Amino acid sequence: MGYTPSLFWESSLLEIYDLMDSYNRRKKNEIKEIEEKIKAEISLNAVLARQIGEYVASLFNKDSQITPLNKFFPSLFEEDEEEKNVDMALYKAKMEEFAFRHNQRFKRKEE
Repeated sequence: MGYTPSLFWESSLLEIYDLMDSYNRRKKNEIKEIEEKIKAEISLNAVLARQIGEYVASLFNKDSQITPLNKFFPSLFEEDEEEKNVDMALYKAKMEEFAFRHNQRFKRKEE
């Protein structure tokens, strides 16, 4: 259990039981942590396999859909509505500026 022999011989019977219980609790917690890591790895591998399948399917069938990551992990990739609006406004402004520059060049060529 990792305790020194002197600790064992200096401890009472109840203290030894407590040391054994503590050791067992630590081992159970370690096992739970390992199980959680394994479950997470299995989940990530399943998602990866599904994504690979979707990408391969998209090579052969143009109608196949690729699931975005925020569908698999909504809490990790959640976007705020405000963030979407800001992105859309920025995109719109860039497109308007591009259209303006393009139209100006086109007008110059006509002159």
